[in-house]
Amino acid sequence: MPPKRRLLPSRRPAIAEKFMWQPSLDRTEWRSIYIRVGFHPDDGAPGEIFLRPTKHAGKWGSSLHRYADDIGETLSRHLQDGHTLDEMAEWFKPGSLARSAVLMAQKIAREENCQVGEKV
Repeated sequence: MPPKRRLLPSRRPAIAEKFMWQPSLDRTEWRSIYIRVGFHPDDGAPGEIFLRPTKHAGKWGSSLHRYADDIGETLSRHLQDGHTLDEMAEWFKPGSLARSAVLMAQKIAREENCQVGEKV
């Protein structure tokens, strides 16, 4: 039986920040990405991640926008299923948007004094 998902209430605290991501290590271009991390109000644990490329990162509806949406939804689902940010950071290749998003979410969560290493 799969673990029970821990859903967030419709109103919850969240923090949004902008970070820079380099799509390819052999290129010099960088992309600006907004990340929004939503937290459980009872214990402050991260429970969702949204990614949104800035308007300068490509046209709306581009592959990057769809890719960022898919990554955010996947990361959020794993958080709600009980995985930690520390655990997820090991799943993705260095330099990937998914790993960069997890590392940025860890930074945001630590700044907010969340327990990112504990099970959600």
